[in-house]
Amino acid sequence: MSEIVNRRAFLATVPTLALAGCAARLGLVDRVEVTGKYVVVSERRTENGEGNESGDDEPIELARRRYDPTSGPTYDGEIHDRLADDIGPNDPLRISETTNEALGQSFGVVRYGMRGCESIDDDAGCRDTWLFLDDFNEIEVGDVVDVRYGDEMSGIVSRREQ
Repeated sequence: MSEIVNRRAFLATVPTLALAGCAARLGLVDRVEVTGKYVVVSERRTENGEGNESGDDEPIELARRRYDPTSGPTYDGEIHDRLADDIGPNDPLRISETTNEALGQSFGVVRYGMRGCESIDDDAGCRDTWLFLDDFNEIEVGDVVDVRYGDEMSGIVSRREQ
């Protein structure tokens, strides 16, 4: 519920001009090509700062999908077992609310990332950011999006399929 409220508050800060497609020209958002999407989780810590039973507090990447101009969308490596039942090797990387809740209960911290670049052809002008789940699910690698970058979270203002 708080994610919905936070997303609404975030999107309320984007001027109405963004809806008219003027935001990128005015510098209110950045127009980028989505070259990667990924899901990262980390274990919950106890109140005294101790990690889980395994002692592994490092972030775990559950899936990473990237866009290659010659071969199209592909996954880097294997999809983690926690997502393998929901996502096939050729499926877009989308996470259901049910899976999101299950991941949150298991890991504590679940983050949805995107890599956006000025151009898919080179790695210059690229930036990684965290997205709200709704925005994460709305985009696919290869899309061109207008993104409003924030300090902690970013929001997709508009999307054009590749």
